[in-house]
Amino acid sequence: MAMAKYFRRYKIFVLIGISFFKAWRIKLGKDITRVEYNYRELEDKLCDADIPLILGWVEAVVRYGAIRTRRKCFFRAYIAAVVLNRLGCPVEMNVGLKGRGKRRIASGHCWLTLNNRIVCEESNPIDNFPIEIGQAENGIRFWAGHSF
Repeated sequence: MAMAKYFRRYKIFVLIGISFFKAWRIKLGKDITRVEYNYRELEDKLCDADIPLILGWVEAVVRYGAIRTRRKCFFRAYIAAVVLNRLGCPVEMNVGLKGRGKRRIASGHCWLTLNNRIVCEESNPIDNFPIEIGQAENGIRFWAGHSF
């Protein structure tokens, strides 16, 4: 039983690593249409203790692996969405954009929702991006701020 638990955690950690490299490919290619994550219905569901563990690992990988980059929220949301969906937890990735300042420089944020509830955010991103634009074919929900 303990061996199965360790194998599962190893598998999750490897999946996080693979997803991290895919996130870099997407970021370097500047093509969010390449974002894909598929939900899988599994018999072996995640237990409640697995989700914080996974999110903690994702946070550590992003903190130390996505240095010298802005938009760590993209890495965090993408990696967590891939891993959790692959393990049977139907989270959705959300992207919010708005213009700011005189030059209308775009700013944005990425976050996850589970059953329309925001996951692991200190503040509510919907306050900054209240206008839902829609959902793309790849499952990402897009939002806009008032400045756009």
